[in-house]
Amino acid sequence: MPPSELDAGTSQSPDFALGEWNVIPARNLLSRETEQVRVEPRVMDVLVHLAQRAGHPVSKEELTERIWKREYVSDDVVSVTIHALRKALGDDARQPRYIETIPRRGYRLIAPVQFAPRALQPIG
Repeated sequence: MPPSELDAGTSQSPDFALGEWNVIPARNLLSRETEQVRVEPRVMDVLVHLAQRAGHPVSKEELTERIWKREYVSDDVVSVTIHALRKALGDDARQPRYIETIPRRGYRLIAPVQFAPRALQPIG
């Protein structure tokens, strides 16, 4: 199944590379070289959804609908989740390398995404 057709649920999402990071959705894990960062499940869900739409703007409304399944959440919840994701990736909103904020439109993943199989180092 192509990544764009996957649901935002991390259990069905394939591993992928994001810039220098290896992303393992089923484990809520980001890894590169010797560094490993675990993120909350919703943070990973947002990353997976952005990766599936890499290069395209994703609105807060779309994230709310896809990730929070239309539960009542404020824009602040999305903003806090994006902030947590940026922190995990070591990204800076002012000089983004991974997630660009598009005023009044949403967010866009700007780092290269590779869904093709990639040799990952075993993680103990």
